[in-house]
Amino acid sequence: MIERTTKTGLKRLMKSGLDVQMRRKVHREMRGSYCSGIMMGLRAALGPDDICVDLGANVGEVTAPLAETGATVHAFEPDPDNFAQLQSACAQHPSAVLHQRAAGTQAGHLSLFRSTILDKDARKGSTGSTLIATNTVANAENSVEVEVIDAVAFVRTLIAEHGRIAFLKMDIEGAELELMEHLLDTDLLSHVGLTVVETHRWLMPGQSKRYEEIERVADAQPELNLFAYWT
Repeated sequence: MIERTTKTGLKRLMKSGLDVQMRRKVHREMRGSYCSGIMMGLRAALGPDDICVDLGANVGEVTAPLAETGATVHAFEPDPDNFAQLQSACAQHPSAVLHQRAAGTQAGHLSLFRSTILDKDARKGSTGSTLIATNTVANAENSVEVEVIDAVAFVRTLIAEHGRIAFLKMDIEGAELELMEHLLDTDLLSHVGLTVVETHRWLMPGQSKRYEEIERVADAQPELNLFAYWT
């Protein structure tokens, strides 16, 4: 499985003789290569009958290529500036269904905190908007109220309507921790062809054990096809 192959490679890397800075660089490159390969495979495999969900779509770098296949892609992006760019990126792709909402475990409204590096690096900073006030890059002085969906309920509804989801991507800057725990408490991921998650443990001090449990479950249940090294 994808998860097992990646984890083996990363463990070997950590035992190598490279210094810390070089290991981190190689680690990023390895993750990037795996993710590029996944996208290539998806673009070759998806078609108009498939359903995808992109939680944390940002400016559409995943949504737009997937929508080009004709698959229906439900893309969620709460930040108004990012959402405008997402709309532009997907303007020629009618199968992209865009939602200006954040993904959480309960429907409602919450503050979305922009990244502390947004002013220094607009492109990188745009990816850091978060619902988690304790996220180490959350800027308490730069936030906007956004609508939040119950993502578990949304996934359950799609599966009930279509039988399965081909691809589920989650990159939601720390909010993935609670959402993944809720999803793993159900049998919903068994109806998803591939689930990829970018974990943000470095932004969530004190939560390493919870992230490790998600990785343990993914490793113990390869049939879930859960890839927790998205980047």
